[in-house]
Amino acid sequence: MQIAHVGGVGRILLGGGSGDAGVPIYAGSDAGTMVAPGRIADEVEALKGIGMSGGEALGAACWDARRWLGRPGLDHGASADLVCYSDDPRSGPAVLRRPDLVILRGKVFRPSA
Repeated sequence: MQIAHVGGVGRILLGGGSGDAGVPIYAGSDAGTMVAPGRIADEVEALKGIGMSGGEALGAACWDARRWLGRPGLDHGASADLVCYSDDPRSGPAVLRRPDLVILRGKVFRPSA
């Protein structure tokens, strides 16, 4: 069994094969806990630390979580908020912390220099 300390607050107990048993695991910093907003990169990295691939961990924070919430994917005409990176965001939290472009509700945001 592995224990992941996620976001400095909670722990996830995972036996080897929790994913295989159909136990969904999602990342998120909006649970009303002491996790400060903007710490999602740490949560994604913690999920990688308990054995998820980079793609699975990123999916737990993005498309898989969106699907679980019943939100549409990147479909024609669907609302979409995007975060764009020059490097592969699955590679680690350093990349996730430095997006090149964010599109939120149709507005484009670029990080300040």
